[in-house]
Amino acid sequence: MEMDDEDEEEMKPHEIFEIYRSEWIQIYGKNDDAAFYKPTELPPMRCTDGQVLPVSAQPMDTMEIFFVKVASLAGGLKWPLDVYGDVAVRDSKDRMRNYLFRRDRDNCQTLTSPQDSLLELTGPSRAIILLDEPIFEIDLKVKGDGRSPLSSGDDKVLCLHYFGYNNIAYRGAISYARTKDVSSENCAMSFRFAHVKPAVEATIIALVTSGSGRFAASFTARTASIGEDVVLLDSRGQEAPRRRGGAPARAGAWHGGCPA
Repeated sequence: MEMDDEDEEEMKPHEIFEIYRSEWIQIYGKNDDAAFYKPTELPPMRCTDGQVLPVSAQPMDTMEIFFVKVASLAGGLKWPLDVYGDVAVRDSKDRMRNYLFRRDRDNCQTLTSPQDSLLELTGPSRAIILLDEPIFEIDLKVKGDGRSPLSSGDDKVLCLHYFGYNNIAYRGAISYARTKDVSSENCAMSFRFAHVKPAVEATIIALVTSGSGRFAASFTARTASIGEDVVLLDSRGQEAPRRRGGAPARAGAWHGGCPA
């Protein structure tokens, strides 16, 4: 359903988001409410292990995510914030959620100030393809003051919003980065991402092969065409969490593009 600016001004954010969600379920979710929240099932490196690349595999435009942050507060909210919920991107490869941030109420991230307000991203899980317009979805909440530790009744919506990036309108030949600012009733958020011209997927996995004891770690990566760092892991001087086998538990994968 198309809405003009006057219609949107008369509606509350949760009403606008619910219309968008309902339409997605009807068109892509086969009327299954749960389908809206399902993550993409397409894995990274799906063309890497085969002996021969599929005929359809080719460089294509992709999106690189640099950061998502809470830029300022409104609606009576004050720092620090215990934030949980979802931030995801959908592309036309499978129309499913490619999660950038996903935490439940028992695993909040504490944001202490405007200088410490970057969400700790654990995605995307694969490259974001720029064929049709990708859609960002934000559904974040702030945990209440602790008077009801087992209930979400005193929690507050931080941001409930969605927006698209019109990649089709960009006809340039070079990659570029941009910042998108999003305002809601209770906060303003900033998204930094890049339109990377024909690229192939690059997945980076870090493995500690020797040494023992506690260690701090920071891993970054960048594409030459953009020249901005993508943070894969930053333990901020604290001990870096590790999985069995020596791999950093949250080193993440950097997906700078995707064949096929």
